[in-house]
Amino acid sequence: MLKEKLIEIRKKTGLNRKDFANSVGCSEQHISQMELGKSRVSFKTLQRYCKQFNIEIDLNLRYLKEKGLKGSGLG
Repeated sequence: MLKEKLIEIRKKTGLNRKDFANSVGCSEQHISQMELGKSRVSFKTLQRYCKQFNIEIDLNLRYLKEKGLKGSGLG
């Protein structure tokens, strides 16, 4: 599910919700709500998230695939 993937990626970056939210340009509360499944992720937010952490969006939006960049904390 998308919310689990978002949590996994945030944790791999080593950032808390506040710092993670700042890095993708949204509020800490919004990150929390997305991770809890209480808020939907807009496509615009998803694009910012993916761009910031070099993540590829599957064309069917079923899952996110990490590109595995060294030094990003994701690969």
